[in-house]
Amino acid sequence: MNAPAIGLIELSSIATGMLTLDAMVKQSPVTILRAHTVSPGKYLILVGGEVAEVDEAMQAGLERAAPFLIDQMFLPYAHECLLPLLKGKLSHDPLDAMAIVETLTVASCLLAVDAAAKAAPVRPMEMHLANQLGGKGYFTFTGDQADVEAALEAAVTAAGQHGYSSAILPLPHPDIHPHVS
Repeated sequence: MNAPAIGLIELSSIATGMLTLDAMVKQSPVTILRAHTVSPGKYLILVGGEVAEVDEAMQAGLERAAPFLIDQMFLPYAHECLLPLLKGKLSHDPLDAMAIVETLTVASCLLAVDAAAKAAPVRPMEMHLANQLGGKGYFTFTGDQADVEAALEAAVTAAGQHGYSSAILPLPHPDIHPHVS
């Protein structure tokens, strides 16, 4: 699926989360990329599609989500790496310089990876969202040292107040490759 836009709604109520998801897909023909519970007792909705369709679905979802809305994000023209990252790891061997960005929210993680990929020619490797992370998110990417530094700066800026931690490994030891890519 080609999804130039993605939208995310995170709620503190599972029941309202399911009602919100139903309202979104009834409002507009979007693709459900993820819809599931998140510990502790939250519900996460991630949809993709054409910009106008995702925007319409988000408006319907936000109306239904109140007062249980925790976070939301609308990202028109998302970088093409986001959909493959949502589906799983992308392997890059050998690793050049490598960075990891950890965020406090799923929305800030998606915004940060989008900004990093748009800022420099880096290669995203993996992204983890919410489950078994207490609602946090993180992603890794690799590339030339200067590109990784530029992408990391863009990612941290995009994460804003919801950024948590980040690091660059200038030359990761070969023994850690299976554990980070």
